[in-house]
Amino acid sequence: MATVKPQVQTSVSREVAREVLSRGTDCLDDLIVEKAFGIPIFCNDFPPPIPFGPEEIDRARKLHHFLVLIADKNPAGQVLTMQGVDEMCQSKLDDGPLLFYRGCYKHEPFYGKVPIAKFPTWKFVSREVIPDSINKNFLGQTQAIVDYLVDEVYEGQSLPDQYRAAVDEFEANIDRLASLMNTNWQPAAGELAALQVNQLFRLSPGELLYVIALYDRVNHERLLEDTYSWTASRYADGNLVSIGLADSDGASVDGDTPRYSYDNLGTMFSRSGLV
Repeated sequence: MATVKPQVQTSVSREVAREVLSRGTDCLDDLIVEKAFGIPIFCNDFPPPIPFGPEEIDRARKLHHFLVLIADKNPAGQVLTMQGVDEMCQSKLDDGPLLFYRGCYKHEPFYGKVPIAKFPTWKFVSREVIPDSINKNFLGQTQAIVDYLVDEVYEGQSLPDQYRAAVDEFEANIDRLASLMNTNWQPAAGELAALQVNQLFRLSPGELLYVIALYDRVNHERLLEDTYSWTASRYADGNLVSIGLADSDGASVDGDTPRYSYDNLGTMFSRSGLV
């Protein structure tokens, strides 16, 4: 997933964010991350500022999003990966394992090699998969992300230039990708995953596991208990990675071609600060 370091122009304090969001624990800030995972998060000797203004925080509250600070290092100061999140939690949460089974992906780069963040990153994340993304193939989900961005996140507003460019890229390629997906799914999966809409607004597998673990430790609630969220990361064979059914047996990690759709497969929405 694309991670862009935000240029903070208007920001709020974590105290204000905690007050505005539905629950104080919907602002998973540096203090909460350190308490839950033992990770001190600093940028230039200070916790990174929240790159969102009051209006954005209030809009997130209305959409039932929560705010989370994604760490880039583990407690030992090493680069944090999906495997690192698993190990940091000692492979378990309060009511059971963090992951269900690792055999089919333990050697995949998205699990053991890809950093979950290049630097500490604030993100808004939806608590559930967005409604219109359920039972859609990967292309249909991408359209659902665009519609959600335009109609819900920026309702009645113009999109920022960076997001407008991402939407334009998708719309310029949608017909070609639909055809390619039906005739040659592997290159289609690569192109779909690389679209800026998917890089900007889908969580990576490592980010998703981090969010599931942190949210459970703080709120004692498991996200994605009954659904999967499709990411823009791929297995070595080209299948697109999804994570879900994160009940007390542990979260499942799966992979499917972009043509696949099912009634418990959608995508969570996330976004970081603008550059």
